[in-house]
Amino acid sequence: MQDLNGKKLPLSIVIFLVIIILISNLGQYFKDDIFSNKNTLSNSNSLVKYWNQSAEYQDYINTSSEYLTKILVRNDLKPLINTNYIQKWSTNLPSFHGNSTLEVLSSYGKIIKKYEYGKDFFEDFKGIIESGETWGKSSYLHSMNSNLQKLQKILLFSGYKNKSLHEITSIDSSLLSLGVSAVISPASSNYLKYDSGLLEYSFEKSKSGLSKLIVSPFVFEELKGFSNKGYSMRIKSAGLIETTQLKNIYGVLSGKNKAYKPLIIAAFYDGMYKTNDTNSREFERYSITPSIITDSIRAINLQRSLKPDRTIIFAFLSGYNQNKEGLKKLLENNIIADYMIFDGLGTGDKNMLVFNRSSKYFASTIENTLKENNLEVLSKSINTDTSNNIVYITTINIELNSLPIYPSVNKSGKFLLSMIGDECYGLDFLSGNIRIFRTFKRFVKDNTLIISSLTFLLLLIIIFKKSSSKAS
Repeated sequence: MQDLNGKKLPLSIVIFLVIIILISNLGQYFKDDIFSNKNTLSNSNSLVKYWNQSAEYQDYINTSSEYLTKILVRNDLKPLINTNYIQKWSTNLPSFHGNSTLEVLSSYGKIIKKYEYGKDFFEDFKGIIESGETWGKSSYLHSMNSNLQKLQKILLFSGYKNKSLHEITSIDSSLLSLGVSAVISPASSNYLKYDSGLLEYSFEKSKSGLSKLIVSPFVFEELKGFSNKGYSMRIKSAGLIETTQLKNIYGVLSGKNKAYKPLIIAAFYDGMYKTNDTNSREFERYSITPSIITDSIRAINLQRSLKPDRTIIFAFLSGYNQNKEGLKKLLENNIIADYMIFDGLGTGDKNMLVFNRSSKYFASTIENTLKENNLEVLSKSINTDTSNNIVYITTINIELNSLPIYPSVNKSGKFLLSMIGDECYGLDFLSGNIRIFRTFKRFVKDNTLIISSLTFLLLLIIIFKKSSSKAS
């Protein structure tokens, strides 16, 4: 007993180190290296296929939401809201019925000039609109203060500039009463889709309206020249405002301990609005992030023990171009949780983090895990929202045509699985409720070999020191 008196402190250190190694490595073994590029790109190709096969945005929402729901069911995830995997709501959005055209015609009806859709002209969704075709002479009007007596059915009008939506609607109403059927107006830049109001999130349906096109500034001046020479124009606008049903898809993997806050992993599956000039190459980048999440669901299903300690909720959101309306719907469910909101994950290696003050330590964990998977964090900023632990992870996209995205997809998939394993598996009372203990356990687990070696070395020192003191 006397021999141990001088060894109490080093023996206590050894015992402590052994205990923390054991505790930190207890629990389920979660494999974060079974992410599949092949399956991710297969899911991405499926979303692209639905995009290509869809005549309009609503068709894509319907087919892709059904596809994502089947993935959740196949992997035994449960609905979030009652028995429904899908949360639906309706809103007024632009729709496209056929193809829009803009042509200049001779007095004999011969096409003198045909303009390119998307580049030279686009539908104008601001104000009172309806789809339709108009053929005839045109007149030019600078503003509503100009002479309104002799207006043709087709009007070249530059008076919308710097007007509010309410003012534009009032002008359109006046033009309809003056016998105008179609309006062509100049954009303020060559970015026609932005100036057209397509990316607005407040639209009014109307029983009757104007066929409206927006054109580049150069084309507008050219059309004025054709108008002055007496040429006719034929315009067809296929755009109109219709009630559209947006859908969020949720899947729940219930955890063992309901006392732990859930982890919510969310991304949009409709990153761009479908128009008549969009193609699969443009949409591909927006299909990557939800596909990484679906493969993570597959990888979780392959674990030895499927049930995590903490509930995981996967959310596939819609309404990205409608002021991210799907995210608002998710938050309106008032789930107290840690939220990871991804935008562009897998399409590049450089990321930006935005978080609130309450999610500062959660964001720090995300940052460290990104770096561990060779993904950069270029910037971090704090917003004023304090309602939940929400971290927005935005990836700076690369051009898909210029570099292969496979390394970014692979690193991003491993990052997400690492986060899921660290946040939801192998938790105990302390690490499940207090983040600093989770960080401590992760540090010990990541450095088990070094700590074990130091512990073994310390034990040898104690033993040999004890033996040498006995021999003397």
